[in-house]
Amino acid sequence: MNLMLKYSDRDILAIAENEHGHHSKANLIDYYKLFFQSYFGQGHFIGSESETKRHLENELAGMKGSYLPLLQDISNGNGLYRISLEAVRSSLISKDELLLHYLNSIFIRTDWEQWAQVWSKLLDLILAKYPKLKVETDLEQCFEVIQNRVIMSHSECFRLTYSPHYRVLQLSESDLMKYDELRKHLCQK
Repeated sequence: MNLMLKYSDRDILAIAENEHGHHSKANLIDYYKLFFQSYFGQGHFIGSESETKRHLENELAGMKGSYLPLLQDISNGNGLYRISLEAVRSSLISKDELLLHYLNSIFIRTDWEQWAQVWSKLLDLILAKYPKLKVETDLEQCFEVIQNRVIMSHSECFRLTYSPHYRVLQLSESDLMKYDELRKHLCQK
């Protein structure tokens, strides 16, 4: 798959604007993570079903805050969403349903060379829109994780401010229709 063709510039800016609307304190590291997820999904974290279930249960038990929004489109209408684990705690979706969607979500194997090119393009668009995100240490860290082929975590500021507890899921319109209460929380700009 040619990653350069996955999203138009308009899609990229819409995804960035949506993120800025929800998480105005996100920094460049968080935008990197957002776009990495919107291009590749979250499949790099999927282990065995039992391991994935245990990790989900441990994270639910340890949650101290509520990550919002409950449902965030991270692909500008192309079916990838961050679903807050608060939706499980609030019984908008069952733990088993979330786990099933998570295990069945499509993810793309990371092509690091292609991703480096895509990230450079994304970076130009993001920094043109949000020039305050241009922090040299964040820029270096983003390119370092690409060079080292590792997955980036959210920034400390994001973790402390927003307490991110979510899963990235591939959901169809019919999937969304099943969760009408959750769908009401879908905020798109």
